[in-house]
Amino acid sequence: MTTLGVEEAAKLLRISPRTLAARAKARVIPGAKIGREWVFLEVDLLAFLRQQYTKEPATCPSTSKKAVRSGGSVSRIQTTPGYVGQLEQLIARKRSASTTRSRQNSGA
Repeated sequence: MTTLGVEEAAKLLRISPRTLAARAKARVIPGAKIGREWVFLEVDLLAFLRQQYTKEPATCPSTSKKAVRSGGSVSRIQTTPGYVGQLEQLIARKRSASTTRSRQNSGA
């Protein structure tokens, strides 16, 4: 079995030595701190690397969750089926009761 120090292990994984040490400390990457030095087994690092192949890509929390709708109208009258018909009748009544039409009709 081959053991690697931080520098060699970081080169193998193609990450910085600081990142490797931080991830080893967080137990994300397998390794052991013996005294002041981190020691990594090459076979463990290769197994860790192979595991990364099968992991699904991380999803972004902001796009993977359904957004809670905010704002907009809360009135249910806009979604009722007869709303458009009622609105058209109201507009027609207002047009027929307008002063412009009344003057045109009385002058003719």
